[in-house]
Amino acid sequence: MKLFRRLAPLVVFAAGLAVAQWLTGTLDPWLPLKTLAAFALGLGLFAAIPWKRMSRSLAPGRWWYAPVLFLLILRHFMAILGEEPVRVLRARSLVISRRYGAGWLESLAHALAALFRRTIDRAERFYAAQLIRGLAE
Repeated sequence: MKLFRRLAPLVVFAAGLAVAQWLTGTLDPWLPLKTLAAFALGLGLFAAIPWKRMSRSLAPGRWWYAPVLFLLILRHFMAILGEEPVRVLRARSLVISRRYGAGWLESLAHALAALFRRTIDRAERFYAAQLIRGLAE
């Protein structure tokens, strides 16, 4: 059940992509399937990489420093983007007592706007920290 809850947004995105293509008359069934396949491949690679061992041996003079640092940053932001919707929707559920009814669509729109705003704020803070440390050059 937990895996389904994590994969549901991706499946909804792929279905939305297929519907959008169908509405415009340019249906390419491979694009949603490629999206799902790229996600599965990326998930498998991220699970197979020994992150703890690589991060311990990470030194600026080594040849793998930049790619590993990029992948670690990417992994960090994937975790942030996975946690933020849960936080925002949990906060929304505490404020809105009913799932449907008066104002539920407006509250959902505000929650999504907050999600984008919070994600951009966190990314800007992270980039500022990297600038201070000299890593974002």
